[in-house]
Amino acid sequence: MLGTYPLRQNQIRIAIKRKKRELGRNTTFDEDMAFYESIPDTPELRPVRVIVYDNPFARMPFSKDLFRGPFDERWGVDGEWMGSSCGGCTLGRESVGLKRRLMMRYWSRRRRRGRADLR
Repeated sequence: MLGTYPLRQNQIRIAIKRKKRELGRNTTFDEDMAFYESIPDTPELRPVRVIVYDNPFARMPFSKDLFRGPFDERWGVDGEWMGSSCGGCTLGRESVGLKRRLMMRYWSRRRRRGRADLR
């Protein structure tokens, strides 16, 4: 899947979180908008990335040497589970780790509620 990495949005989100921590309260709409206006939307803040979902049953697997850029993601079999096998990710690794933690939290909650089946 070809797309852009939301670098600008991540920078804005981080700046807003810092401001909230600094102020000790939630920021207002106007304060949030100031961050959106202060960080311009330029092509450098929208880098192209590729997300690869490996098919574990493919007769000819996709080469692991392709799409190893700093924002690329690769998902495939990781042990006995499907997960991130990030390969060449460096800058995008934080978001992949977050996605993995959220996915694991979701499935552990479903298991506790007795809904671990794939309906």
